[in-house]
Amino acid sequence: MALLSEFYGSGEYSLRRASVHKEDDKLIVVLVDNLKIVEERDLSNHSLVFAEDTAENWVIGVIQI
Repeated sequence: MALLSEFYGSGEYSLRRASVHKEDDKLIVVLVDNLKIVEERDLSNHSLVFAEDTAENWVIGVIQI
C-alpha cells in the first residue's frame, strides 16, 4: 500500500492523525486516534481530493466516531 499523504491534528485533536493510501485501484483513508486505528475507509469511488478532505476533516474534529 503506497502512502500518498498524511494529516495531523492539533490542540484538542492532537492525538488524531490520518493517512491516505493507494493500493491497486483503491483509495484507503486510515483514521487514527491515540495511536489506535479507529477506521479504515475505502473511498475508491471518490477522488483523491475527496479522500484528503476526509482525512483533514478527521484531524480537525469535523468527523466524530
